[in-house]
Amino acid sequence: MKRLSNTDERLDRLAALSERREGTMAELVSITKHQEERQESLDINMDWLKEMFFELKWERKATSYLGSHGFRKLRILSQSQLADILDDLFDEDLLGEEDRLDILNVDSVATAIKKSDSNEVYIVAELASRVHSDDVERVIRRALLLEVASSKHCEKVVAGASIDDVAVELAKNKGVIVITPREWAQKVA
Repeated sequence: MKRLSNTDERLDRLAALSERREGTMAELVSITKHQEERQESLDINMDWLKEMFFELKWERKATSYLGSHGFRKLRILSQSQLADILDDLFDEDLLGEEDRLDILNVDSVATAIKKSDSNEVYIVAELASRVHSDDVERVIRRALLLEVASSKHCEKVVAGASIDDVAVELAKNKGVIVITPREWAQKVA
């Protein structure tokens, strides 16, 4: 009889130990999930900060980046200046509301003079820490919308610390200027 009691006690202790392990495992799974969520949030915040860095750097240095691509007298438009231009185009029924809002979400619009023919153009730019094909497609779409509505030629630019091969090929085929300044890449690395 006594032997049976020891076995029952051992089984009870094993069952209790097993329950504690399951509880500990569930707690570890919960902690791991929480850490993964925090890391994802940090990654998103870091990407946002990189994008802000690129946009600020672009505003300060766009003239030097684009000077070697045949532009001079470059003036970056403020968000309100761009909105005024788009509002006028909207008021003249040259641009729909959805398209106006799409263009307003572009990262940068500037005016410049092309050195080759002295014509004034808009330069529409999408900026990203790593440029992908969707960035190229987005700048093409927004530049075309602005060009059609304003009747002013739009140059398309993507700029970032790096660009993937698919985006390079698409940009090359669609006449999009690619700018990947060495100093940007060094800041990200």
